[in-house]
Order: sequence, then structure tokens, then C-alpha cells
Amino acid sequence: IPNYLNAPSNCIEPSAYYGVCCIDDCEELLGYVERALEAPTATPQEIAKIFVNIPSASMAAGRVLSAAVMRRLEELGNHHAGRVPIHGRLFAQWLHLAYPRECPFPHMSGTIQPKGSKDWMEAGQPTTALKEEMQQQIEAGHQLLSARNGTDEEISSVWWSMTEELVDAQA
Repeated sequence: IPNYLNAPSNCIEPSAYYGVCCIDDCEELLGYVERALEAPTATPQEIAKIFVNIPSASMAAGRVLSAAVMRRLEELGNHHAGRVPIHGRLFAQWLHLAYPRECPFPHMSGTIQPKGSKDWMEAGQPTTALKEEMQQQIEAGHQLLSARNGTDEEISSVWWSMTEELVDAQA
């Protein structure tokens, strides 16, 4: 859902100088972490302790992180010699796992090419879908999920990648 909401196709461009897009709820979560840590890295235990107290639109404060989410956080710590950089792709990926309704999945740079409605129109592609087409997409998604019928760990492993991209490699 957040990948869709934050996509360029959901922004309006009233001018050549700026666009107006949906609010990124994940930024609020990351801001909370930055204020709590006051550092660019932290141990998995420090991060987990912070997330117990963070409420979001879909999660109440006081939550217990699942075993799968904790395992992934420990994996990040091991990957970075015990300290997880909070401004990297791997931490963003972990945020998506922990808060799938707020945080978009962080694709590797250059692996996707998001397009706005203006791009679609210039290419002669339709910018709307019929209700029946949308319903078919929903049904296909439901069938995929029910066929998978996996555990949280299996589902989180489908897209998980340990390829890091840091905003600042010195951090």
C-alpha cells in the first residue's frame, strides 16, 4: 500500500516547479527513531526497545515485535558488525517488514522506473482502469496469498535482500 500511495502516479503537478504528493507516514517513524537515538547507528537491541513505544496508524504503542521481525533486525546488526545504520536500504527494508502499511519497500537503485500519469499519457497508455479490471487485480492478489498460505517468516523472505545502499557510507 505505501509503495502505491507514495508513487509518482499519485502526485499532482499543478506547476512545472513542484508536485503535491501523499504524506509519507514512514518519515514520521524514522524521525522518531532519529530523535530517540541521536546517532546514525544503533544496536538491534536499542532499535527494538525504541519500537516498543512507537505508535503508528496501524500499530498501537506497547507492541511486541514478532520473532521474524527480530530475527531480521539481528541479521542487519550482524551484517554491519553489530551496529545498524538507520539511513540505509536495509533498515528501510526492515521498517517495511515491521510497518508494512506505513513504510514502502525500498527497491534497489535503478531496478524500477516509476512513472507519473503524464508519462503514461505521453506514451499513449491509459491512466484509468475499469472497475472490473481493478476487481480482477484484487482477486489475483487474494489467490496468490491464499495459495502461499505461509508463515510471516516465509512471506518476509520473498523480497528480502541483504544488499545495502547507504545514504552516507561514513555514517
